[in-house]
Amino acid sequence: MKISTKLFYVMLLPISMGFIVIFMHEWSDRLMQEVRDQEENIWEISQDFLQLTLLSHDMVLHPLERRPRKQWLNKHKSIQQRFTVIRLTEKRYKKKSLVLQKRTNELLPLFNKLANLSERLHETVLPKEKMMYREQRDRTIGQLNTKVQSTVNASVLLLNTLRRDALNRIAVVEFYMLAITTVITMLLVFLTFRLRRSIINPLSLLHRGTELIGKGDLSYRVGTGSSDEIGQLSRSFDEMTTQLQWSTTSRRKLEAEIESRKYAEDALKRTKNGLQEAQRIAHLGNWDWNITEGTLAWSNGIYRIFGIDPEGFGATYEAFLNSVHPEDRGSVRNAVGESLGDRTIPYDIEHRVVRPDGKERIVHEIGEVIRDDDEAPVRMIGTVQDITEQKQAEIALRRSEAKYHYLADNIPQKVFYKDCDSNYLAVNLSYARDFGLLPSDLIGKTDYDLYPVELAEKYRHDDQKVVASGEVREFDDEYLLNDALRIVHIVKTPVRDERNNVIGILGIFWDVTERRQEAEELSKTTKKLKSSNKELQDFAYVVSHDLQEPLRMVSSYMRLLERRYKAQLDDDADDFINFAVDGATRMSVMIEGLLQYARVQSQGKSFKSTDMESVYLEALDNLKVAIEENNGEVTHDPLPQVLADGSQMLRVLQNLIANALKFHGKEPPRVHIRAEREDGTWEFVVQDNGIGIDSKNIDRVFVIFQRLHTRDEYAGTGIGLAVCKRIVERHQGRIWVESELGKGTIFHFTVPVADENWPGEVPRNSFPESGEHHGK
Repeated sequence: MKISTKLFYVMLLPISMGFIVIFMHEWSDRLMQEVRDQEENIWEISQDFLQLTLLSHDMVLHPLERRPRKQWLNKHKSIQQRFTVIRLTEKRYKKKSLVLQKRTNELLPLFNKLANLSERLHETVLPKEKMMYREQRDRTIGQLNTKVQSTVNASVLLLNTLRRDALNRIAVVEFYMLAITTVITMLLVFLTFRLRRSIINPLSLLHRGTELIGKGDLSYRVGTGSSDEIGQLSRSFDEMTTQLQWSTTSRRKLEAEIESRKYAEDALKRTKNGLQEAQRIAHLGNWDWNITEGTLAWSNGIYRIFGIDPEGFGATYEAFLNSVHPEDRGSVRNAVGESLGDRTIPYDIEHRVVRPDGKERIVHEIGEVIRDDDEAPVRMIGTVQDITEQKQAEIALRRSEAKYHYLADNIPQKVFYKDCDSNYLAVNLSYARDFGLLPSDLIGKTDYDLYPVELAEKYRHDDQKVVASGEVREFDDEYLLNDALRIVHIVKTPVRDERNNVIGILGIFWDVTERRQEAEELSKTTKKLKSSNKELQDFAYVVSHDLQEPLRMVSSYMRLLERRYKAQLDDDADDFINFAVDGATRMSVMIEGLLQYARVQSQGKSFKSTDMESVYLEALDNLKVAIEENNGEVTHDPLPQVLADGSQMLRVLQNLIANALKFHGKEPPRVHIRAEREDGTWEFVVQDNGIGIDSKNIDRVFVIFQRLHTRDEYAGTGIGLAVCKRIVERHQGRIWVESELGKGTIFHFTVPVADENWPGEVPRNSFPESGEHHGK
């Protein structure tokens, strides 16, 4: 290295140190600026959360004004937008930021609930409802304040964590700056010291050599090994001294010749090592048999293959035969003898060898005989390759192919393989049996050799579509079997080579004639069943509707008889008239109930997102008189949105509450309603403290017109629960009851969950009339 280059490197170190220090300083400033930006955003978010609390209280104080609600929603939206500005890449920061966003999103439902409760509190005039809404409002605003405060605390915690980690990073940067500066300074001192030594010491040696040569000492050499200008000068000085010593010239030539021979020997050694390495990788070895001297030379590769120690090998042809498997020695001797006796017969044989540890290997030997001028064999050279793994792979491949053919020949489906010209290359046994042939008999044939021209043309056209498109085709087609046309389902798949070019067609097909016939029969039966159901539904409607008119006439005339002749007839006649009027009235009610039962399916509305909270309130309004008469109490937990027909859900809830109010014991009726989510359904529970149901009658409660009590005990037609069951089943739900005598009753029914992202209504016919019940 030149002196100027050394000086350049010494100057480069302080310049590099300066650039590194500037870079680390800029990095530290940028890191601090990013932290300040994130701190500012998080701080502003914390302030916004506190403003949300104030706006919530403002909205409670002025529930009918839109201003506080609008301001609250705008502030909530701005907080969500601020989160999009915060970009925290580290996992723990990002996780805390996601927690803040999640808590922010949870505030909106609580606020909406608080707004609704405030409006209801302001609008209601009933003291009991007012007290209920006030309690719910206070509880909700407490939950909202708690959620806001926890969110503010989380944001402050994230802010402190960011600030602390930023200070730690800056401390690390400053530490690295100090460490790098120290290392560069030490390198600068070291290089300066080395530079001084590399210049002054060679100059001193050069000065001493000049003095000695001037005194006649030509054996002195400066010997400076540096590559700078002083080193070049020293080498020139030594060369000048060498030229003055003529006696050293011959010695230097001799040394050069020795060095050349040594290089040639090293090259030969490297070539030999390379050959041995190649033989090791290829499991290959070479041998040389001197026939006249009776010696045999092996390479290291053969010793590895045979598992023999070179010192323990006899180095003779007989020693080699001792390693050959006893069953293969005869064939090896014959092969060697034939090659020695006839130059036209090469030595090429595969045989087994037995290693000293008893393990067997399979080798492939190739040899060539060298002869003298009299054609007498004098040497034989060749190679040995271990092909054990190759043979094992071939055996495994043959076994795999045998398994594949066994599988293909024993499946009931027909399998074939054609080339791009529709010539059969292979078929399975099941396919060949249809023609009374063996699979090998079909190879090379075409569809024209097996089928009528029309079918053959059709099959070839299908094959060309697969070849041209390169896509799988699956369809039903005609197939001729024993002079009878059958329907088969066929799948044709293109076969590709390693360049992705289509080179053939693989096909599989099976008979679907009976299945198609069954499907057609099933379709016809389904159509007949739908038509029959429609006729039965129309018949039920017409009968129930037309029977109302004569019943009304009978009832009217019986009441007329009662008013006109009540005082003129005896008591038995009055009882008869009362019985007739009562029977006509009950029959009218039953027919009306039957009509409602039939209309559950025919006149039901489309399914849409339904608020069960509103349905519950409407049911209570309809049952207000019954609740007051029985001194009853109906309570509920918050009820969800469901995907349902709202009017029918009202009927279900109203019927169940009405039954609970009617079938009560000595205590005033108490009814509680709740909902639990399970998978994709909501399970509603209606629980009361009534008289209960005997376990032996549990299965009868949902049967139409089935009554568990006399009319003198409890009025009714026995159709309400049957209608509830039909409505729930229309919603693909399930209804059941749990009860004990004297311990109350619990009704359960399930309804699908309403999807919040559902764009519209579900048509009436989106669900079948009956099917699997979902829910508990």
